[in-house]
Amino acid sequence: MKKQILIVDDEQHILRLFSRILSGENREVHAVASGQEALERVQAQTFDLILLDLKMPGMNGAQALCRIRETDRQVPVFIVTAFENEFGNALQKLQEAGIAFEILNKPIEKEQLLSAVESVLSGPQSF
Repeated sequence: MKKQILIVDDEQHILRLFSRILSGENREVHAVASGQEALERVQAQTFDLILLDLKMPGMNGAQALCRIRETDRQVPVFIVTAFENEFGNALQKLQEAGIAFEILNKPIEKEQLLSAVESVLSGPQSF
């Protein structure tokens, strides 16, 4: 059975790039452009991994993660961002609330992205 990956980013070129990099014979990639769309997908389907942009219009990634955790407490989530410092308080509040996630900083190299994704999909999850 294919591993299900959800990519959430408001930038279409990132969605296309990550989808192209991560699609494979053992992975099925789903791409959405907003936190609200991510919530709808998570409520309708189970995912093995979520890659979540932090800075998005409307519902940002931290807000979306809070809502995602209401539906699925176990799915591993990578917050993929170039704005970790800007959202430091929000990320700290997530951690204090026991909401698990890992950070991947943009720009991210293809090999780094693949390695992070494979480490989650192929082994015991540490989130």
